[in-house]
Amino acid sequence: MTVKKGLHTDQIIKSLRTRYIGKELLYFKSIGSTNLEASEAGHKGSPEGTLVIADKQTHGKGRLGRSWISPPFANLYFSILLRPRISPLTAGWINLLASVSLVKSIQSSTGLVADIKWPNDIMVNEKKLGGILTELYLKGDQIDYLVLGIGINVNMSRFPALISERATSLKKELKHDLHREALCISILEKIEEDLELFYQKGPGTVLSEWEKHSNTLGKSVIVRQPGQTLSGKAIGLDSNGGLMVETEDGAKVTVMAGDVIHLQTIGET
Repeated sequence: MTVKKGLHTDQIIKSLRTRYIGKELLYFKSIGSTNLEASEAGHKGSPEGTLVIADKQTHGKGRLGRSWISPPFANLYFSILLRPRISPLTAGWINLLASVSLVKSIQSSTGLVADIKWPNDIMVNEKKLGGILTELYLKGDQIDYLVLGIGINVNMSRFPALISERATSLKKELKHDLHREALCISILEKIEEDLELFYQKGPGTVLSEWEKHSNTLGKSVIVRQPGQTLSGKAIGLDSNGGLMVETEDGAKVTVMAGDVIHLQTIGET
């Protein structure tokens, strides 16, 4: 029988080569939501880079008010507190940046090729491996802080029937367990590296990498939003990171949030 053990956060602290991400680390064996805890830390004035990580979430948060299934001792659930000195209008790029950092870290750590389904799903072999939830908190018209929440299915073996055909884990793909600590370190270091480049050079660096790893661009899509469904071809990202969709009548519409269903690559039969 496999004995499931908690994260060795001492290993993360000792091995992490970052300037600020993870320098303050809050570990919980079980927590409601790492994003909520990180938000409370931000409100109390905790420093940029504060990392909230847990072995289990009882009320994990997904996009659009959904829950994130978070069984104990199997996956990575963590949130990073950031205080970016950028316009709130461009904050959406941090979500896209994190998705690029994740697919690169996964490939360098495991050899698996992952890609990105807009806006924040990490996919392997057309199944969801992980996701990102970014929450922005303003003070007036400026960013007070931003919480970057990440969930990655690492050593999860079984999924609820409702999502079993659409979800996967690194263990299912590789047929063996992985060291969650090593993967966490790789992701945190890559995120900080990519953030610094973004702060210095702007969204262009994120865009080129995101396009390279996207599985959405060039495809016929249906975007489901509350009270609205839009269909057309995904043609690019706008200046704020929204998905541009060209509809059948030639109109170009930008969507900032929604569920994307891929129909097929344009031109396929």
